[in-house]
Amino acid sequence: MEREELPREVFALQRRMRGFLTKTSTFVSIDVVNSTLMKVNSPEEDSIFSFLSYQKFIEKVVLGRRGRIVSITGDGIMAQFASSQDGVEASVGVIEGLDRFNQNTNLLKAPFRLRIGVNTGKIYQDNEEDEASRQIMPSPAIDAAGYLQKNAPANSVWLAQSTVERMEKPMLGLKKLHFDDKINFIIYSYSMDAGQTRKGPASTRKIRVLIIEDEPDQAFMIEEALATSGHESFIAFDGSEGLLGLKVFKPDIVLLDIGLPRIGGWQVLHEIKANKAAPYIPVLMMARRYKIEDVEKSFEMGASGCVMKPCDLSALMLKIKILSA
Repeated sequence: MEREELPREVFALQRRMRGFLTKTSTFVSIDVVNSTLMKVNSPEEDSIFSFLSYQKFIEKVVLGRRGRIVSITGDGIMAQFASSQDGVEASVGVIEGLDRFNQNTNLLKAPFRLRIGVNTGKIYQDNEEDEASRQIMPSPAIDAAGYLQKNAPANSVWLAQSTVERMEKPMLGLKKLHFDDKINFIIYSYSMDAGQTRKGPASTRKIRVLIIEDEPDQAFMIEEALATSGHESFIAFDGSEGLLGLKVFKPDIVLLDIGLPRIGGWQVLHEIKANKAAPYIPVLMMARRYKIEDVEKSFEMGASGCVMKPCDLSALMLKIKILSA
């Protein structure tokens, strides 16, 4: 029986492999150093906000260099690039943008520190027209990127010889390290002094905040805190009024209660993100019955996170400043 079934299995595999293309890609493996310790003594809400914001930071850099995220496992991210130059520039962009992210977005007491590995090699990838759904077969090219990432020092990029050789332009700061017997190629590195920062001038811009909240006590409390911080606000007590306020007030950021009457908060969020004039306005969801699922759904629908009610006003003011920068 097994002998009869084996040819069919082989035939099916051969048919499947005919739909795969052999191509050369550059893979960038990124991971957070000691991520568990970073979350100690920090509110769960701040940990979720900071780590999901970190993922969005990485995704923005990757997409900006014509790459795509192929997997997110825990705090590890794997990205794929058609060009070695784009993969290297994205990796350097992540390292160079890390100080700014830690200063302006990270709410945790500990800074994000990253290890990055970059390798270029041949892979099998199916020929789906939709690039986002293309499947990649397991490959030594991907494994090597992970190996480099695991061995790289904090806040540095380790690059394979194959990647450096395919770069179209030179990159300042790249250094030749050593020949690695395990993976049989020369390793190069790029790192930034951990003490080097790029602090810009403090922003004194007045922020315009649209508060969509059906509980007057909550709305007025936030309004007063905003006024004390020198910002402007507009209160809407239901979703319809909130969508109108989006047009007439033209806010820099929206605070949106999930449990609104008539039109619920999730529907209002959908309407905001579907609005051609306002899809990029940051939205911070607010929930009295706060759940992890609310935070995840917030990011999935395009919001910038979710906070618990009643709000910690000092933390809320900081998040408003971060998201409006």
